[in-house]
Amino acid sequence: MKACAPRLSLCIPTYNRAPFLEKTLQSIVGQALFQETNLVEVVVSDNCSTDGTASTAAAFQNMFPEKVRCVRTEQLVHSSRNFARVLEAGRGTLRKLHNDALCIRDGFLDTCLRLTDNNDARKPLLFFLNGTIPCPDELTSCRDLDAFIGHVSFYTTWIGGFSIWSEDVPRYAEVFRHAPHHFAQTEILFSALAGGREALVYNPKFGDEAVDVPKPITKHSLETIYFGEYLPLLREQAAQGRITEKTAEREIYRFCFFYYIPYYHRISKRQFIKTFYKDFTFIKKYVNVILYYVIHLYYILLCFIYHYIKPHECKPSLRAVRRLLYR
Repeated sequence: MKACAPRLSLCIPTYNRAPFLEKTLQSIVGQALFQETNLVEVVVSDNCSTDGTASTAAAFQNMFPEKVRCVRTEQLVHSSRNFARVLEAGRGTLRKLHNDALCIRDGFLDTCLRLTDNNDARKPLLFFLNGTIPCPDELTSCRDLDAFIGHVSFYTTWIGGFSIWSEDVPRYAEVFRHAPHHFAQTEILFSALAGGREALVYNPKFGDEAVDVPKPITKHSLETIYFGEYLPLLREQAAQGRITEKTAEREIYRFCFFYYIPYYHRISKRQFIKTFYKDFTFIKKYVNVILYYVIHLYYILLCFIYHYIKPHECKPSLRAVRRLLYR
């Protein structure tokens, strides 16, 4: 008798991160729902890795041949194409993209399955925020794009929060396959919400990223990808009337202050005086004059807090300041 298709597919695109992939897979296959039922499957798409990724994935496939499946590209492709490949390889009613270095917490598979069953009839967009923005509610319903951006902010770019229903796969996989930028998942979410689709955001933290995972974001990618692709995508939505100008401007402020500057400070090894003017000049193309100079002042404040308050961050008040600026 033919086995029933799984209800949930965790779709993991990966490239050259075998040690992290192994821990992620262990966190999934170790859960009771995975071991005791056939409701959950894992699909790994190896983007022609040159390390031990293929053997790591094969080992889990051998242990769970009906529940873990591995596919591999014949040659290195753009990450968005690998996203399309892994989503198409899934068989579940809900297919969630999942990071290869994100270990899930106990009970998350049960939560995913509950959300799948409870929303199968109306099929809203399901997005998993992973506790990145504090919210007391488990679920937040966003009925338009303004509300979604207002709640999720720049985390719309995170692939670990993205999921689609099986009937949406053919259309959205094509968007991934032919996207001219790095944020096909964000474009899909924006387009669907602007078209009248509702989004349901799961707010609690459900996974923990490996602390020693190499950060793929560099100074160059921050400037060329986020400022060159994400912010223009926001402007485009505003120009098309999909979001208000107020929403676009507020999101640009949030992106600059709560993502770009803190992240830039982490990856920059030079003294802030040297970066004060030269490295932020390109921002003029994307923000207004007032915001441009506020960004410089904010960066100075951030450097001061990091270098002078950090040694005394045992004090609750100073720890709260750092947490606010680095959230």
